[in-house]
Amino acid sequence: MISIDNRVGSKELEPIVTAPCKLVTLQFADAAFMGNGPDGPTTIGVERKTLGDMISSIDSGRLAGHQLVGLCNSYEQVYLLLEGKWEEDLHTGLLMHFKHSRWFPFTLGTRQFMGSYLTGFLNTIAAKCGVKIWYSPDLGHSGRWLTQLYRWWQKDWDKHKGLNAFHVTTPPQAMMHKPSVTHKMIKELSGVGWGKSVKLLEKFPTMFKLLCAKKEELMEVEGIGKTLADSIWNELLYGRTK
Repeated sequence: MISIDNRVGSKELEPIVTAPCKLVTLQFADAAFMGNGPDGPTTIGVERKTLGDMISSIDSGRLAGHQLVGLCNSYEQVYLLLEGKWEEDLHTGLLMHFKHSRWFPFTLGTRQFMGSYLTGFLNTIAAKCGVKIWYSPDLGHSGRWLTQLYRWWQKDWDKHKGLNAFHVTTPPQAMMHKPSVTHKMIKELSGVGWGKSVKLLEKFPTMFKLLCAKKEELMEVEGIGKTLADSIWNELLYGRTK
């Protein structure tokens, strides 16, 4: 069941979505639902933005300073759906939008914006916060996409076979909370970084437990083979990787 926020800007999706849905009040996200992740049930939040609302919320800081923090703290999977027809003018670099059958420079009051203002922000939240970006030309396509997204997440994780030829891990995401001292210390080990440090911290929540670990135990952690286990062992005990 998809929960759709009952306020203007969200509720317009309800009559278009063909999956089971209901109108509720959501503190964050325009739509939310449960799905099947790699480790069991997971929460999915979708924020829908028209071009005007997107630029306004970036410009005011409302998106980065309030909405994005709330979304990332409330849901394990966050999608940003940008709705509208827009492009960057190849000659001037201005952000353009399509209305009345013509392309016009997008304006907020009397201000115009470069296309890089929008694409730069989208790249930042995708790379640093793990937010998944999707584009839709209009409300109808937004409703169809949300329906398809919901149905995709209802399948068991191991039923998604599009990447069967590859082993794919979740990319590192920006943390919306301050990492612990132990986490920072593990991250600094040669060859570990933020990605593998999360897995190590789950198995060894304190530096004492990590120091007492055998090489075989280190190799039980996803992404750590014999070579990296040897490097971690030597660096912890002797201060060098070899």
